[in-house]
Amino acid sequence: MNDRSDCDEIDELLSGHIDGELTQGARQRVEVHVDGCARCAARLDELKAVRAGVGALPIAQLDRETWRKMMNDATARTTRGIGWLLLIGGGIAVLGFAIYEFLLAQTDAPLLKWGLIAFYVGLGVLLLAVIRQRMLARKTDRYKDVEI
Repeated sequence: MNDRSDCDEIDELLSGHIDGELTQGARQRVEVHVDGCARCAARLDELKAVRAGVGALPIAQLDRETWRKMMNDATARTTRGIGWLLLIGGGIAVLGFAIYEFLLAQTDAPLLKWGLIAFYVGLGVLLLAVIRQRMLARKTDRYKDVEI
């Protein structure tokens, strides 16, 4: 009879065993244990049945036109726009408050303060340069109409 702690360790490996993700040593350990343990063998059979059941579920296949309509309807576009607006507006508000607090903070190391300011301004300039470059490249991007 197997020890309960052995069964607990093997139980954690059963899913990986079914998926074929275990190393050879771990796989052999699971197989040897399952051959001698009715409880773990039943658990393995149960997991295999669940996997087979889930694998047999029909997955709805949408044609491209239906998918395109679904993703580009007015509600989806509006909520996407509102979401981006809130995200960007909130980010600007938080960033503005952080800059305000940072500039008002008293520090004994003004060089550090100016160094951080230069670092973040440089980071912002690089970000804007990348965004500008992507906007220009998008006009001639041959993959812009590729759909997933």
